[in-house]
Amino acid sequence: MHYRNMIVAAAAFIAAGVASCGDHPTAPTSPEVQTASPADASAQAAPNAEWSHKQAKSRAALLTDVPVAGKLSDGGSFVGTLTARHLDIDPVTRALSMTGTLVGTATTADGRTVAITQQFTAPMTLARSAGGAAGIANFHPAAMVSCDVLFLDLGPLHLDLLGLTVDLAEVILDVNAVTGSGNLLGNLLCAVLGLLDIPGAIAGILQLLDTINAILAGLNPGAVTGAALMLPAPFTASPAVVMLS
Repeated sequence: MHYRNMIVAAAAFIAAGVASCGDHPTAPTSPEVQTASPADASAQAAPNAEWSHKQAKSRAALLTDVPVAGKLSDGGSFVGTLTARHLDIDPVTRALSMTGTLVGTATTADGRTVAITQQFTAPMTLARSAGGAAGIANFHPAAMVSCDVLFLDLGPLHLDLLGLTVDLAEVILDVNAVTGSGNLLGNLLCAVLGLLDIPGAIAGILQLLDTINAILAGLNPGAVTGAALMLPAPFTASPAVVMLS
């Protein structure tokens, strides 16, 4: 019963926390209906397009051009940035993976430098503490959608040009450093982390990842709203759907 209450509480916090990070301004209602002329519509198109582009960049900022450093398999070093393009999960093992772009400079053990720009897909681990692992041993529902920082680990990445692998150091994602609409991505990642070890919550995790991937793809705000978290029936009186928009 205690565990079930924790899950229900978690749903409430996710719904409240993620919803509070929406970036849609609420327009005042008016009893009058006005029809815009074609000229008015054209005048508004450019500012709206610019706003959408800025909003898309802001929403994905947490996982865009993230500074990274690591060691090459020959003893050399790598310094650069990574940008996440897509997150995925194995429904059976609950193992996360990231597809993205790695850009930077590799310096081999013999002093040769090589510019690197390549796509990668690698195992991904999220945690709330350095060197930690996902889990609910110290489960606090309020923390599921409110993280100050997240620690990101990626598995060794193969560098095609060098035939070497690079083991990147743990990346610290400062969720609070991204304000406004950009904070939504951090809260969604926190929510995923909070659900990883909950049996039967895979449907909710997949829906959260769909929303995250829409943000990473730069879709307009209207395309990433309406995400729902479905909690399994064993942990609630009946299957519960919690809206995150």
